[in-house]
Amino acid sequence: MLTSQQINELEFIINYLNNTESPKKEDIQDKAEDLDYLLKVLSTVKTSKIKRLFKKPVNKEFELVSTSYDKENVMKLFASSCNEDIIKDYSLAQLKEMFTAVYGKKPMSKSKKEDIANSIDKMLQQIERVEGFNELGK
Repeated sequence: MLTSQQINELEFIINYLNNTESPKKEDIQDKAEDLDYLLKVLSTVKTSKIKRLFKKPVNKEFELVSTSYDKENVMKLFASSCNEDIIKDYSLAQLKEMFTAVYGKKPMSKSKKEDIANSIDKMLQQIERVEGFNELGK
């Protein structure tokens, strides 16, 4: 275990190395029994890992609202709203659930909100075209 005095001496060496333009071993030789070994150990330090120790862990306690959509409700939503509003009002996860309700499969992982909303809107347009053709056939 390092004592406070040893940590202070280590701090002195680190400050010297950080603040001196051309550090010399002779200036800090009296601060360590084996200066070469100390310098070798210091050179292996990954400062990014040390900085992580100072960060407080982020506590991600939030409630995931799980809503299940059905095809009918998704189609009604897209029929009554424009894509821009839907993209603004719904999260990517919600849009993925809507996509799954409409198509019966998950969207591609690289799909963005706009892609998913456009795909669902295209499905709605296809359904409307089919209904239009059915009306013509009667």
